[in-house]
Amino acid sequence: MAIGIVFERCHFVDCTFSHIDFTDASFLHCDLSNCTFSNSLLYRTAFTNCKMVGTKFVGMTLTATSFVDCLMERAAFEESVWKHVTYQASTLTNSDWYAVKHDHLLIDRCELTDARFEETTLNGVDISTSQFSALHISKDDVEGCIIHAEQAPILLAICGIRLKEAVD
Repeated sequence: MAIGIVFERCHFVDCTFSHIDFTDASFLHCDLSNCTFSNSLLYRTAFTNCKMVGTKFVGMTLTATSFVDCLMERAAFEESVWKHVTYQASTLTNSDWYAVKHDHLLIDRCELTDARFEETTLNGVDISTSQFSALHISKDDVEGCIIHAEQAPILLAICGIRLKEAVD
């Protein structure tokens, strides 16, 4: 168990964190690229300005955990349970979200282009401040998602709806 530990400017490249409980931990300016967090607990844990390219979170329980200003391209989130998890000003391009169950998920000002959501609903999740040119998600999983009007054409296409330009 890691309680109240601060990791600052650490490099954990290609590491595996398995069956570890992080409580009140902080990761500041760390490189966690290609690491795997599996069957572990993140409770009141903060990742700030971390490089997490290709990092995997498998079978995780996250509660009151935040990712702020993190580079998380190609990150994978699989079969996990989240409560009060925040992604803020982070890059999540080409990320995979598979069978993530969440309660109070906040995605604020993130880059989500080509993120894939499979068996992960965005019902009630506000992504209106985030950017994406494409998302990979089913009609059922996108239902109830909160978006900005400018994002509507992308999500309408997912639902099989085509927009017609106005005729003068």
